[in-house]
Amino acid sequence: MTVDAQSFREALACVAMQVTVVTTRDRGGAAHGTTLGSLCSLSLSPPLVLFCLAHRAGAHDAICGAERFCLSVLAADQQPTAARFAGPAQHRFGAENAEGREEDIVLDGLPAVRGALAWLVCVRHSLLAAGDHTIVVGEVQRAERSAAGPGGPLVYHDRHYRALAEDRARRDRLARAGNGAVVATGQPLFLGQVADPHR
Repeated sequence: MTVDAQSFREALACVAMQVTVVTTRDRGGAAHGTTLGSLCSLSLSPPLVLFCLAHRAGAHDAICGAERFCLSVLAADQQPTAARFAGPAQHRFGAENAEGREEDIVLDGLPAVRGALAWLVCVRHSLLAAGDHTIVVGEVQRAERSAAGPGGPLVYHDRHYRALAEDRARRDRLARAGNGAVVATGQPLFLGQVADPHR
């Protein structure tokens, strides 16, 4: 018995996913990237991660053909960045943030996203064809957490970008209490959806 596509999509919409952007350069030096919802750790020794990339993704061939790539783990306030890298390829790089700073940075020669929670620079370890996706395994050569301190992730759940209630509540209470306050937080809950423009 085979499940129908709609039931499969509806059930998997219940799975909350950390939103990440993968970026690389091709042999001509052109930047490529796309938004992911499938990053996960695979091995500690050696340090491996994996993600899944749809065959129809515009950046599929460039990323799967690259020797190296960078993964930028997006923060809760980076929904516009996630939407940008899920949109038309010609608009993915060169954007500016509200302060007029370029959103793109360079990390070990690779394009990356400014303001992310963390960055992983990887070399391609292996590729595995699986249905209409390619499973990309990368060996992590550099792992860096943002110096901005702890922050909440951007999450995709039930066809919407979301932040965690714990992170929003913490920010709100710190703003009311002033600098240097220590605030206890409760259990993380989903809160505050942002409509997905690609729904």
